[in-house]
Amino acid sequence: MKKILFIILVCLYATQIFSQIDHTKAGETLLLNATIKNDIGEPVNVEVRFVDLNNKPVIARSNDEGTLQAVLKQGTTYYAVFKNYIEVGGIHPFQTPKAGKYIEDSKMFLIRKIQENTEFQNLWLFKHADSNLTDEGIAFLAYFKEFYALNKNLQFKMVISANEMNFRDLSQSRTEMVNNKKKTIKFKVTAQEQLQQFLESRTNTLTAKLKELNIPAKVFSFEYNTKISNTKHPKNKKSLNQQNEPNALVIIEKILKL
Repeated sequence: MKKILFIILVCLYATQIFSQIDHTKAGETLLLNATIKNDIGEPVNVEVRFVDLNNKPVIARSNDEGTLQAVLKQGTTYYAVFKNYIEVGGIHPFQTPKAGKYIEDSKMFLIRKIQENTEFQNLWLFKHADSNLTDEGIAFLAYFKEFYALNKNLQFKMVISANEMNFRDLSQSRTEMVNNKKKTIKFKVTAQEQLQQFLESRTNTLTAKLKELNIPAKVFSFEYNTKISNTKHPKNKKSLNQQNEPNALVIIEKILKL
C-alpha cells in the first residue's frame, strides 16, 4: 500500500512539473531548482509566479523546506512574484541561461514579509525632464500588474518628483482688450506653479498607462515632492541620471483585510 501511495505521489509531482512545459519549445526547456528563504535564513512555503512580461506566468509553490522546481524558457528575463512577500533589496529580474538543449539551473531567493509603510521600489519611472515613461518604468508597471494580481490586498502610494528639473520664476505677458484698447498685462509664473503643472503632467501619463494595463486607479494614491531644486545640473543626460535621485518612489501604504 505504501508503495502504491509513493508511486501516486511521484506521478502527481511529475504531472505538475511537465504541465508547465506548454510555454516552451523543444531544446529550450530549463528546469529551475529554486530555494526560497526569508531575511533571517529560514525556508519559506510560498506561492510564486515567474513572469517574463510577455507570456502567462509560470505558477509554482515552495515546500516546507523552501524548495521548488519550475519549467522556464532559456535565454529569458524573469521576475519572481511572491504571495505576501517581496524580495529583499527590491525587485531582482534574472536571466535564464541559453544552451539550446535541456538544462537545469539553481537559484536562491531571499524574501521578506510585506509590511505597511515600507518602500516597494525607487526608480526612474519618467524620462529626464520629460513626462514620458522610461523603458525601466514600462517594465516595472508590467511587473506591478502581475504583482498586484497576486497581492490584491495592498494599497500603494506613489511619490512623484522632478529633482532633475531646475525651475525658476518666469516673467510673461499677454495682450488683453481694455476699454476697446489693447493692453499688455505682465504676470509671473512661479517656479512652484511650473513644478506643480509638470508633476501633474507626469501623473496623467502614468494614469493613462495604468488604464492601458487594466490596473485599477484606486490601487495608488499620489503625492508630489514639490521641493524646488536649486542644484546646477550638468548638461550630459547620462551624468544627470547618475547624479540625481530617481523620480518615483513606490510605497506599500496599507494591507487591507479582504
